[in-house]
Amino acid sequence: STDSDWENNPIRSNNSWNREHIWPKSHGDFGIEKSNVAGTDLHNLRPTDKSVNYDRGNKDFGYATTQHDECTECNFSFNYWEPPNSVKGDIARTLFYMDVRYNGVLNEPELSLFDGYTQTSVGSGKLGKLCTMYQWNVDDPVDNRELERNIEIFEIQNNRNPFIDIPHLAMDIWGEQCDTDLDNDGLWGLEDLDDDNDGVNDPDDLCSRTSPNINVNIQGCSLNQ
Repeated sequence: STDSDWENNPIRSNNSWNREHIWPKSHGDFGIEKSNVAGTDLHNLRPTDKSVNYDRGNKDFGYATTQHDECTECNFSFNYWEPPNSVKGDIARTLFYMDVRYNGVLNEPELSLFDGYTQTSVGSGKLGKLCTMYQWNVDDPVDNRELERNIEIFEIQNNRNPFIDIPHLAMDIWGEQCDTDLDNDGLWGLEDLDDDNDGVNDPDDLCSRTSPNINVNIQGCSLNQ
């Protein structure tokens, strides 16, 4: 990692910043040498607050309940780190990219998302939590800042994160594993315009997870509430 105040402050205070990997190096045993593409892939590198990043460590990403005392929009537990809502989708799409980009070819790590708690590993790296990332990708869609960053990285290392360019790609890959078929009609995600079968299409449904086949108002919410 590289700190912002390295030259002026060799001790590197906890108030400086790190260049850090979103997919932790220890979940796949990849380093930062120029010969190791995974370790220097710009799609996986972000500036982070040094002390906050120290507390994040190499935890899986997921929902947690204990508020962090410095990053007050972050939560943590023994197993999971939950970032601010404003970057959850960014993180999810980064992890999706790492999963499909690195498959153990030519001495590169083999990385895969797992829908549960994982441990650090050598060679084949797993990281959680897949279906939570799937939900974060929906909750925090791509914004202009993320699009611009994708373009800038392309100009440097000649590849893009397809999960930024193609929003439904994650659904195509992991939809059957992580999405819902609430009304049991065999359709899920984009294929099912009314997943809770309440007569209100999902884009207009403010209560998209009501029980199937109940009486609802024009906003898709139960009349019994």
